[in-house]
Amino acid sequence: MQETAREIRQLVGLLPRQATAVQNFRARLEGEGVGGDKLEARVGRYAEAQLRRRAMTISRTEILRSSSEGQLGMWGEAKTQGLLDPAKTFRRWIVTRDDRLDVEICEPMDDEERGLAAFSQPWRLPDGRQVMVPQEAHPQCRCAAALEFQ
Repeated sequence: MQETAREIRQLVGLLPRQATAVQNFRARLEGEGVGGDKLEARVGRYAEAQLRRRAMTISRTEILRSSSEGQLGMWGEAKTQGLLDPAKTFRRWIVTRDDRLDVEICEPMDDEERGLAAFSQPWRLPDGRQVMVPQEAHPQCRCAAALEFQ
């Protein structure tokens, strides 16, 4: 993920809210009397940190989404080939309890199940959106969907 983030960082810019954060940081430093080269160096480091964070978020999100989508495809193929019994197999949302856990979106989804018979049935999030894989819930989602058998 870090290697991908380094490559992405060269291609993306800051989101408007991140650019605003950099401007606010500059204004705060100026208000504290920081100026000249010291101001530019600190603002530059802050902006670079924001860019690194954005690139890592993109990298993490897309790599985990690709993995989840591949897993979803594999399960669908196994069902089609008769390797999984749809009546005894289901998908379960597994929350990753770390500092990125979104307590309003993902936490309520913990242990939610969707049957394999209704393989194309999405999960409905608390905010009403529907997703097929957890990574569609929010950019920093590290939750997973696991296949379980009865």
